[in-house]
Amino acid sequence: MSSEAAAERLHPLGIGLLAVRRARRWISAILPALAGVALGVGLLPLLAALVVIVVAGAIIGVLEWRAYTFGIEEGSFVARHGVFSRDTVSVPLARVQSIDIEQSPIARLLGARSLTIRTAAGSATVRLIAVSAVAESRLRSALGESAADGAPAEAGAGALPAEASAHALPAEDVVRRLPASALPLIAVTSPRIGAGIGVLVAVFYRLDDVIPGDLTEKVAPRLAPGSLVAALLEVSAVLAFALAASLVGTTLAWAGFRVVRDGSRLRLRRGLLSYRETVIPVDRVRAVQMREGLAREALGLCSLTVRTAGRATEAAQSGVLFPLLARRESAGLVRETIPELELEGIPLRRPPRRARGRAARRLTIPAAIVAAPPAALLAPYGLLALLLVPAAALLSLARFRAEGVGLEGDRLAWRRRVLARSTLVAQARSVQWRRVRQSPLQRRRALATLEVGLAVGGVEVSARDLDSGDAAALARAL
Repeated sequence: MSSEAAAERLHPLGIGLLAVRRARRWISAILPALAGVALGVGLLPLLAALVVIVVAGAIIGVLEWRAYTFGIEEGSFVARHGVFSRDTVSVPLARVQSIDIEQSPIARLLGARSLTIRTAAGSATVRLIAVSAVAESRLRSALGESAADGAPAEAGAGALPAEASAHALPAEDVVRRLPASALPLIAVTSPRIGAGIGVLVAVFYRLDDVIPGDLTEKVAPRLAPGSLVAALLEVSAVLAFALAASLVGTTLAWAGFRVVRDGSRLRLRRGLLSYRETVIPVDRVRAVQMREGLAREALGLCSLTVRTAGRATEAAQSGVLFPLLARRESAGLVRETIPELELEGIPLRRPPRRARGRAARRLTIPAAIVAAPPAALLAPYGLLALLLVPAAALLSLARFRAEGVGLEGDRLAWRRRVLARSTLVAQARSVQWRRVRQSPLQRRRALATLEVGLAVGGVEVSARDLDSGDAAALARAL
């Protein structure tokens, strides 16, 4: 940790990336003016303005690239940048929570990659948009890491210097790999597939807004189902397209995923065209979250995500410990990678039976209010809206059964359900505050709500309608 690194510059690819970013900002800022130029004057002035913006962006990109330096100084990572105003960012090495490495296909071809350094402050503290393999190995060595032993070889990157290659591991200690056969199952059970089908249906019914009227008159009769068989075929086509799109996206995102244990670090690696790696020191992991979508829960499957103090919800994908595995295998994987956060053996305090009525009313009353107007005004088909009420009642019962919070030693467990069920196991020492609330109706039934704030990316644990004694006891224990 005490080693010093000379000031480094970004990879030359950074010139283009900085230029594009600058030009995009300018275009976004003056987009209404550009639209006015195109409508009022014509396309040639618009093209001329775009050329000026691109050239100016390229010039600023070169200047920003020349002004951007980074390195290790007196035990801190320091980055200096800015053309007109100079900014200096300093991050003590001891405060680094995790590092994310990404490589697009172009960056891989040119021997560059981007690095994102995260601290407990949350979000991305420093992002180096393009660094060379040599600069990356020096920086990661200074951070106490091995060189980029798992990254794919890049054309033109050359051999690493002796002082960097000395840190390389002889082989990866792969804890678990994602088999290619699991990719279709991830695509089919992904919650995004439902949203994709909804978008396709909406586009189908709004075709007349995006294609000319005469063409709509010719196409619409052909697309309109003339029989039940035709309707089923069209529905099948929409589902097949959505599944194919989901499979392509899943393959690009998760192909080659593997969990590597490198001494005191976890390396989460994935990517087919683009390479991504997340490096997380095990002692910085504050929580593990298990998610079960509705389809995955029925199949006994789940995904696992790790959380650090600086890894908030927007970084959830890069913190995925494993994208899909059998629920019965999840405890073993966590035990092997992060034994301090064992998923099993934590008894949960659950809401008592007398709280079931409150849980049911929490959703069924709003559902009845929403369903009443269409049921009364749009009969007979509007009566279908009343199906919302039993659906809300079933969801309320499922939420009531899933709710629970427990404490065992230094592990805090929290289980809840929105639509999907999730279980969070966090270190009890990550608790920042706790609160017990009681409404007048809760006091009548000796119930209380326990709220706990955790230093794991802004997570707040909330268990409603616990027995008031259980809530008070957990609050004291925390």
